[in-house]
Amino acid sequence: MIILTRARFAKRLALRLSKAKRKVPAKAQPHQHHPESATTRRFVQGVPPDEVIAVTARRMAKAERDERMDITLALTEVKEYMGGFTRPRDLSASRWFRGGTYDRRGTVYESPPEAAYESHTVFIVESRYPVVHGIGRIDTEEQFVGVCREGDLPALLASFNSAKTRGEFREAMDNARWPWMQNHPMPRKTVWWEPGESPDAVHRKAIEESTDFASELQDGKRVPVELLTPASSSYDARSHLKQRRSFHASALARAGDHSSSSSSPSSSFQNRDKSLPASSWSRPPRPPQDADDNVVPAFYVERKRQRDDISERKVAESSLMAELNAGILSEGLSASVRPREEKIPVEVRMADGSVRHPSGFEPPTAETDFHPVAAKTPTEEDPQSILSTVKQMWDARKFAEPEVPPISIDADVEAEYLKRKVQDIIDNSAVRTAQIAEPASAVNFDPVSGVSSTPESPSTTSSWDTPARSRARSTDPDNIVPPYYIERKQQRDSISQRKEEDELMSELSAGVLSDGIAAEMRLRDEKIPVEVFEEDGIVRHPSGYAPPTPETDFYPASAKSPESPPKTLWTELTASKIARGFHWSALVRAQEVPDSFRLVSPVLGTSPPTPSSLHVRDIATTAQGESSDAVSAHDKPPQAEKDGDEYSLISTNPTRPRISYEQLDSRLDAIRRKYRPKLETEPFWRPLLTVTLATRPLALSFARLARALPRGEPFYASIVPDDRKCWKSFPTRMRQLRLRRARQLTIEMARFLEGYRGGFVGLRFGTGDRGRGIGGEGFAEPIPASKRLIQVGVGEWYKHAADLQELLREEAREADLDNVAVFGLDERGARTDGKAWAPKPRPLPRLESLNEFAAKKGVSFEGMDKWQREEARMEFAKKYAMQIAARRAQGHSSVMHPPPTHGRTLVRRTWQPATPIVS
Repeated sequence: MIILTRARFAKRLALRLSKAKRKVPAKAQPHQHHPESATTRRFVQGVPPDEVIAVTARRMAKAERDERMDITLALTEVKEYMGGFTRPRDLSASRWFRGGTYDRRGTVYESPPEAAYESHTVFIVESRYPVVHGIGRIDTEEQFVGVCREGDLPALLASFNSAKTRGEFREAMDNARWPWMQNHPMPRKTVWWEPGESPDAVHRKAIEESTDFASELQDGKRVPVELLTPASSSYDARSHLKQRRSFHASALARAGDHSSSSSSPSSSFQNRDKSLPASSWSRPPRPPQDADDNVVPAFYVERKRQRDDISERKVAESSLMAELNAGILSEGLSASVRPREEKIPVEVRMADGSVRHPSGFEPPTAETDFHPVAAKTPTEEDPQSILSTVKQMWDARKFAEPEVPPISIDADVEAEYLKRKVQDIIDNSAVRTAQIAEPASAVNFDPVSGVSSTPESPSTTSSWDTPARSRARSTDPDNIVPPYYIERKQQRDSISQRKEEDELMSELSAGVLSDGIAAEMRLRDEKIPVEVFEEDGIVRHPSGYAPPTPETDFYPASAKSPESPPKTLWTELTASKIARGFHWSALVRAQEVPDSFRLVSPVLGTSPPTPSSLHVRDIATTAQGESSDAVSAHDKPPQAEKDGDEYSLISTNPTRPRISYEQLDSRLDAIRRKYRPKLETEPFWRPLLTVTLATRPLALSFARLARALPRGEPFYASIVPDDRKCWKSFPTRMRQLRLRRARQLTIEMARFLEGYRGGFVGLRFGTGDRGRGIGGEGFAEPIPASKRLIQVGVGEWYKHAADLQELLREEAREADLDNVAVFGLDERGARTDGKAWAPKPRPLPRLESLNEFAAKKGVSFEGMDKWQREEARMEFAKKYAMQIAARRAQGHSSVMHPPPTHGRTLVRRTWQPATPIVS
């Protein structure tokens, strides 16, 4: 027995009473439809009437979209590339099943619009002439996939070939290679055959080799694929550098099948597997070859051949080494090795066994590491081998050189020397100050650091900031003195100088150690850094030194000697395709200098370039075949032609575009005036294939999947990039890929409509249908023949149209399908089987607001106050909300419609009254 407290009992009682009083909305069962109650429920909740209409229209569009997604999902291959981590996708219709997500939530169901269940046609049109594409693409025929209503197809094709066409259709006609235009130079053929050969000879040789291979297969010889390429008996050392041409085993096997099919054509397909060459890994086991003692096993022959090839290769590639080895082994010298003098260590071994260097260098030892001039004397215990270190003072060491009298310093001479030195420095600084005031042609000005330097103070720069590197400056390596000679010479000179000053150093050391000063040290004026402040506040150094600034840390702007190439200022550089460029902010900072220096540099006297003065790209490159280079050949500096692989320079004069927008418009008008009259007799856009289906979701799914391969990969991605450059084969291969994909989708969709794999789940053929499979709907009887019929039209202008029609009929016959009808089309889209297209349907209603729809019904909300107007609009929306939402959901963005006829009055969506447009 469960005892409840008074508080808990009261809480439960209140909860039950609230549930009993609450009005729970009825769930949307698969066999029920309560749109009016759902709409009324929204109005009760206080939602604005415009929002209720918008939500209802979106639910109608979503019902159609879910149907289209289920059809697309059924026609898409299952993804198996992540086995174990993926699962089949859920059908949208399964959410409406009993116990599904929407059924549990009580989601409101809205029927799709009526326009979704009219016959729609998927068409593929192709241009008559090649179209010029962007850089990197060849000129090919343009193709377009679209969807329209069945009765609108002839009018839509006529609008494509008229003067009123827009978008990509008109752009393709503007860029087409019309016959009356200048002939476009076709690309050259790729010569893949070797010198002395011809394509016919190579093809003939391939056929002969395939015939010989087929005869070997008929004899019952089955060899591994690894041994199909014959090995050469003799090895050529240069053969591995040349690519050998061979034919794949599958091609040889197919040639063998064709040759054997002449005798028995009926059994060629059954014997195909028997004639295919088997791999050594997949062939069936065979009896061992060493079963007979008289037969040499194959692996012995292969190993012997490999050893012979290796021996011949060694002899051919290493003839010199073989000769040297032969001479050495026979105790004779075939060649002599002469050591170079610079490779000989400069060490001399004395008679007592010590090693000395002619340069005077004394290598440090463990004893002399802490005292570089430690004298060594033999000891009494072991005077020959054991040496002990005796530390001595510098002034106590005895030298072999004779003593020299100390140098006396003359104070007058030293004072005169300092006076002349200071005077020279002052004179040089005055000369540099005068040079700064000269014209800028004599000064190398850096716009970043704001300082100038003369050619008298060169400094090294990095290799990347040099505008050009001339190969002519490189000298002969035989005329260059090796660095070790220079180092050895400097080392000998320094040792000699040190020996000469040794006596003076000993005297100085003796004076310092004896608490006496033997020499006096004083600062010299020329060693003190001198900075001169100019009138404008800039600090300069008389020596020409330019201190680095934050802007010049990444670009060393140092002066160069007169013989080096002149440095190019940043304002003269341009950002080319393969050059290193600088950010625009860096250029702005580089030009922020005082006004006084604008008189020094003529480059800084000009303002920075503005976006309006930049080059305008010549986009009219297809009309007359003109080039669109921004810089002409005579404007390019010589350094840009010599070292164009690094970066290019342009002249300081701004280049002007070759063509203006007004000239471009005039050229386009001239081209259009010339090709528009020809569209009446020769349509530019011609139908290649049309597929007519019963509903709009079926047509949209077909068009969506027909634009790519089964896995979503574009058609051009399946073609090798080198093959895309062939202007003869690439358009044909693209057309064949599209047609093959359309054939596959046609047969698959026909099978599903016949009930293959259970058919399409959620498929509808009217607004009253809930969807095939929802609540068992549509499973009792098959789909009517008129709804599952697929009509395929093939353009007879296509040279293989008859073969394509026969192929479609044969595939439908093999799949046991009777719902595929194939017929022909002319260049304007008319049927050639004596039948006509469906009559042109009425145009879809225009999107209207609540006030516009009320005005058509004769209801006006004018003259009411705010609350009365809102109440009146609410009552009117309750009555006509479903009609307004259905009118909004009729159209679809992916369905194309022909333009209105000339006789009709077009209503412009402006505040002005409607006026007819005169054609």
